[in-house]
Amino acid sequence: VKYYDGVLRGGIEAYQDGAITSIADNATIQFSTSSGYHIVYLAEEHFVVKNGETKYTKLSDAISESEVGDTIELIDDNYLFYTLSVPSEKELSILTNGFSIHTGNPIVNSGKITITNNTPTAQTIEYIRGDYFITNNADAELTLNNININAAYGINNSGKTTLANVSVASSNAAIKNTGNFLANNAILSGDSYPIYNDTGESNLTNTSFVGEYTYNNSGTLKITGGSASKTNTASNIGDYFTNKGTMELDSTQITLTNTNPTYNYSYDHNHYRALYNSGSLVLNNGTTISHIIDAPNSTITKQSSTVHNDGGAVIIASSSIIYTATNTRNYSYDSRAIYSPTGTVAIESGTVSATGIGRAYGIYTDSGTIIIGTPEPPDSPNYGRDTADVSTTSPDISAISTSTSNSYKLGVGVKNASGGRVEYYDGKVSGNTSAFAEEPTATEHFYEVCTELDTTTTPNLYTAKLFWMRDGQSTCANN
Repeated sequence: VKYYDGVLRGGIEAYQDGAITSIADNATIQFSTSSGYHIVYLAEEHFVVKNGETKYTKLSDAISESEVGDTIELIDDNYLFYTLSVPSEKELSILTNGFSIHTGNPIVNSGKITITNNTPTAQTIEYIRGDYFITNNADAELTLNNININAAYGINNSGKTTLANVSVASSNAAIKNTGNFLANNAILSGDSYPIYNDTGESNLTNTSFVGEYTYNNSGTLKITGGSASKTNTASNIGDYFTNKGTMELDSTQITLTNTNPTYNYSYDHNHYRALYNSGSLVLNNGTTISHIIDAPNSTITKQSSTVHNDGGAVIIASSSIIYTATNTRNYSYDSRAIYSPTGTVAIESGTVSATGIGRAYGIYTDSGTIIIGTPEPPDSPNYGRDTADVSTTSPDISAISTSTSNSYKLGVGVKNASGGRVEYYDGKVSGNTSAFAEEPTATEHFYEVCTELDTTTTPNLYTAKLFWMRDGQSTCANN
């Protein structure tokens, strides 16, 4: 396209495809938005960036002529109607000085580039196309500071990308990572995925997640601090967080709420879980994962859960898994804070609670292993004595149901006939009708499980705790 005169208007973009190879002499292309149109027009060519004392009319020219370690500064708004490519040999910084970058074409980085908005207010860069706005290639390094990005797709990283005080808002995927991705004080918003980690390593601190599904397909995803909250009103949903690789949540808050008043939960129960795990999952330092169903007219005929462990390994330390579903019309299902048909769940400390109006389980396994507490090391001086370090308060696992029927309301459910196991070393287990479905297969050395009715709670709950067996004899109050 050769552009010499005129004004171009479009509903999404005034100029959609191809490349502008030449324009009128001494002119540059700019655009604006008016009356619902994106408008492209010619303006007088002028300097928009500088490198030291040298000024340029194109950012691409300034990058092309830069040396390693140079700092390019914007001195006016930049309008990029070309793909901005940074070659592998380039190593530079860009200061925005409060000016904007408007682009209808992507940025492809193969070098080492840092873009910093050095003003108090985060700078906004908008990209209106159907592909990724920024591609950071393998062996490339990209750092963004104090910047807002609006795009259909955000950043596709296979090198190293670092975000600090950055917001990426996308109508599809905000981040796709197959490399090394770091973020601090970031907001990742994607209508499809705030982040899709695929074979990469992602380390996110104090980051907020907004969107449908956070997905760790493989690789490592560590989230420290931050939060994710989703309220669903649709007729069907997928798993909010999915981990098939290695995921660690540290001091992170995740909440899934379903409020559709006519929601029919008779679909495949795999569709309403706050977190699905088939890999390695670690929750620690006050992490809380909640699944709340608040749908007064809904009919629920399938079991649902907060965390579903499908053959993976889960470690819970000083964290909470909460399932709450009491405000509904019809329940004929199992509510489970944790459902682990196979695999291993080790609850070292913290809280696991399920509250519903039908059958309820704090945690349930078919043929997997549930480990409650931490066994005292055999080399401990108090091993096998009544002075052993055995907690009767943490972890605290409970299942509470408001139903008056005699259906199961168990703190722990296990199918021994299917090979399920429960190892019980610390903590308290509570339920309306029973604490355990079956006896544990392992306990702390010379300790036994004692069950009693706790009349201090409302409703009264059966509780199971560990008690010392003096001389191998039972000391349970009800024996």
